[in-house]
Amino acid sequence: MERPGRYVITARVDDDDGKSFALITFNDDLPAGRQEPRLRLFGKLLLDLGPRSPFRLRDIEGFLLKENAFPDRELIPALEGVVHTTRRYVAGNFSDAEWQSEERDRYIKELTKDLVEAQHHAR
Repeated sequence: MERPGRYVITARVDDDDGKSFALITFNDDLPAGRQEPRLRLFGKLLLDLGPRSPFRLRDIEGFLLKENAFPDRELIPALEGVVHTTRRYVAGNFSDAEWQSEERDRYIKELTKDLVEAQHHAR
């Protein structure tokens, strides 16, 4: 990622048994220059599903969004197969807290607004 802009990146995560258990994403702006976007696993997901570490990040795909252009995205060359393997972790390393973010708050606010509107129309 050398150019600045909004990047959308997805990757799959497998556990030590080779079982796929997560699709993780990055969707944010990056400044100019060589960047490594953070692809994060949510601790509660790991605790709920109980996958065995180490975890393997694989099949990374992505694109750079382009405003007011057609096509509206520039594909990034895919990285197929296992790209990174984590160290081993124990379950105590992860938080069981609910995910918190501005994006989540925005989704909940919009969903709540839609629910109130639907309830109003149902009367």
